[in-house]
Amino acid sequence: MEEQTPQLCVPDTPVKFEWTYRVSLQDYQSFNFILAEPEIKKRRRRSNTLGILEVALGLVMLVSMLTAKAESQALYYVLDAALILMGAYGLCFYRFIFPSQLKKSAAKQYEKNLYLNHDIHLRLYEEGVAEQSYETSQFLPWEEIAEVLQAPELTVFILKSKKCILLPAQVTAPQQQEFSAFLTELHDRCGVPVSSVKKGAGNP
Repeated sequence: MEEQTPQLCVPDTPVKFEWTYRVSLQDYQSFNFILAEPEIKKRRRRSNTLGILEVALGLVMLVSMLTAKAESQALYYVLDAALILMGAYGLCFYRFIFPSQLKKSAAKQYEKNLYLNHDIHLRLYEEGVAEQSYETSQFLPWEEIAEVLQAPELTVFILKSKKCILLPAQVTAPQQQEFSAFLTELHDRCGVPVSSVKKGAGNP
């Protein structure tokens, strides 16, 4: 017997916004970068500081060995080169290597996630948000929303349960001005934090 989605109870008030869409791989990758960005910034700062110190120390040691009158052993050159390379790796990791790793990880998750690969029907009301998707049917009052993040690529509704609802920017684009005004009103009326994120894409 085919499983049916439970009947969704929604307010009797008019729907403010209504969309049916799918989250693309690029949208999901952007979402991962939005959530990871605060931690990336902290770790990148530490990694850059350590990397600069390692490269600087390695160069100082190299110049010292090259200018010293005494003959230096080959092992010292190898160790010095390793120190410089470690520093360079630290400087490059969060700028080039980590973004590539995060994109690949998000792509694997996306392939296996049935929710992301099916249509999502989203409706916004004065009272809350109604979502219908693959095996999901729920109405969430705005009190259940912990925060709203707005990036150029998408809007993320972060629930207090730590789950998220993704809304791509291309979906809201035709009503972007009205949607932004609605979020501002939501913040003023319900106290839901609404924050702007400069970037979410996987570009360092």
